[in-house]
Amino acid sequence: MAEADQSLEEINKTLVPLMDGIQKSKLSIAKSQKEENIEIFKTFLECLITKMKEKDPLFKVLYQKNYYTGSYYEGLRVAEASEFDVNLILKFPFKSEDREVETGDKVNPQSFARFRLKSQFQAVMLKYPHQEKYKSLEKFFDDKNYLLPERLMSWMQSVVDKVDKEDLNRVKGVKYVTISRHGPAKTVYITTTKGEGIDIDLVPSLEFQIPEWPKGAERGFLNKAPQHKQFWFLIPKPYNKGSSPVEPKDADVPRLWRLHFPEIENILMYNKGCLKTIIKFLKMLEKLDDCVQKQNIPYLFYPKFNLIRGMNPSEAFKIHNRIQKIIKALKKNPGEIHKVFQI
Repeated sequence: MAEADQSLEEINKTLVPLMDGIQKSKLSIAKSQKEENIEIFKTFLECLITKMKEKDPLFKVLYQKNYYTGSYYEGLRVAEASEFDVNLILKFPFKSEDREVETGDKVNPQSFARFRLKSQFQAVMLKYPHQEKYKSLEKFFDDKNYLLPERLMSWMQSVVDKVDKEDLNRVKGVKYVTISRHGPAKTVYITTTKGEGIDIDLVPSLEFQIPEWPKGAERGFLNKAPQHKQFWFLIPKPYNKGSSPVEPKDADVPRLWRLHFPEIENILMYNKGCLKTIIKFLKMLEKLDDCVQKQNIPYLFYPKFNLIRGMNPSEAFKIHNRIQKIIKALKKNPGEIHKVFQI
């Protein structure tokens, strides 16, 4: 075994028990608090969705289910159960022959996509004579038949705003509710009767199942996922200018949806065990540092897309120095893990 690996093994012997202690004594969510917050969250969300259906006929027919994501459901939330991300899965009536999800070489950057009808909205709807309830979907499309995420997002926010807050305040465990927009999400802030805060981010999402797969995206990952988890989403996350080697045309920016592969990403993380051992944690930091120095962190599903494109050399140098300090501190004294996580 190489000297460097021996050193890491010695560090691991010290750090693993230390991390276990931190997990048990300081980071684990108290069981009673966790259960109480989860119960309030689920009861509140059920009430909110029911009221949204009552207030808006279109939401009632489009809404399919909730998909829970974010740090708590991905097993990364360790301090408290107070933040929940929910994808509200919407189902449009269009069959695959009537619409196209443009990805790969057709779209810049490749981590985004466009949703387009192959004909004018009214012409497409002639194929669905018994779907009168979907006619109001036309307002979400532009004159080139592209579905605009901002329009769908604004509509969903308006549906949430229609709900009487007094109905929500009557949910067991809830003292009062405030609502605001945060990025692509409508954020609901709950203050419980015990004075604690619970944040819920609601994001409208479109779900797609295999065999449909974004053109140009890596397919090898699918072999690691069971069939019932082979799905992906389009979410209305705005494009940040300067994050792609080839900038999209100004006219295309409002049409961009972010590709999202949560289940496959979670499976890849779990199988690699990259958060399971300190040795792999250190190696991960070293790989990250190498990417920062090269100013290129490839996107998992579209490796040609650089997640930190636009970062200037000065910022990269500062991050490099910070990562190096963490690595050196952990190798010298495993107890520094407390400072890394600011415990």
